[in-house]
Amino acid sequence: MALLRRLRDQNRQPPMSEASSDSGDDGRTYSRSELLRGALLTINGIAAGMRNTG
Repeated sequence: MALLRRLRDQNRQPPMSEASSDSGDDGRTYSRSELLRGALLTINGIAAGMRNTG
C-alpha cells in the first residue's frame, strides 16, 4: 500500500517534499520510474503466484 501511495503522491508533490513527510518512511526519495517498476514487479509477482496456485 505504501508503494501505491508514494506513486500517487509523486504526481501531487514536488520530489523533495517526500523527505519531510511524517508517514514513518526512511526519508529516501524515489524517482517515478523506480516506483512504477516496483509496482509493476509486485503486480506481476502476485499474478504469477495466482497462476501457479490454480
